[in-house]
Amino acid sequence: MILESEQATYTIYALVDPRDRITHYIGIAADVQKRYYEHLHGLCNKDVYQWIKELQRLDSRPELSILEIVNRPPKATFDEFKRAIGDRERYWINEYLRLGAPLFNRDGVTRNYRIAIRSEGDWVREDAQPVVELPSQENQRVKTISNMADLSSMRLEDFRIEVAKLTRQQLSVLSDVSVSTIQRAEEGKSINRLMRARILDGLSKHLGREVTRQEIDEFK
Repeated sequence: MILESEQATYTIYALVDPRDRITHYIGIAADVQKRYYEHLHGLCNKDVYQWIKELQRLDSRPELSILEIVNRPPKATFDEFKRAIGDRERYWINEYLRLGAPLFNRDGVTRNYRIAIRSEGDWVREDAQPVVELPSQENQRVKTISNMADLSSMRLEDFRIEVAKLTRQQLSVLSDVSVSTIQRAEEGKSINRLMRARILDGLSKHLGREVTRQEIDEFK
């Protein structure tokens, strides 16, 4: 996308698969609804569009999730603002990759203002290969499966009720995770590592201390 000097606000967003709540793309836009429409009509890299077409054949579409709104400080120059936007986009991409999200992003940051970014200890520049490159949809399914975690031993429901004293709906808001995902975790069904991390982060913020999976597993 092209950054406009008069634009004072940009939105960092994620595209999420509604079938398993796994995030496959992170981007930035001045008009996020317009950009979402463009994604649905093929104005994106081929891996993203192949995934979107697969969903459309199932009469579905990716869910749009707002990660952060970046506002231009009153006295910031446009170049300073561009760097700030780039920093925040890189943060979200690297954070999701760290948590195991199988992203289809071609590059670390938006094309027209990107600078070198660090990925697995190496500097990646404009002419580099994609951050995440998967040769086929089948390979993508294999990677997705490998990122699923069995939470059968996680006594989340007891901990949520007796320690955090939260309803599922309240934990859902705190963690930015759907109620159905929390229910699956409490029933011992698999959820991906990113959703698990969000749940633990939500509990930690609520209790004002770090909550680990081990603490929940051992809760009696």
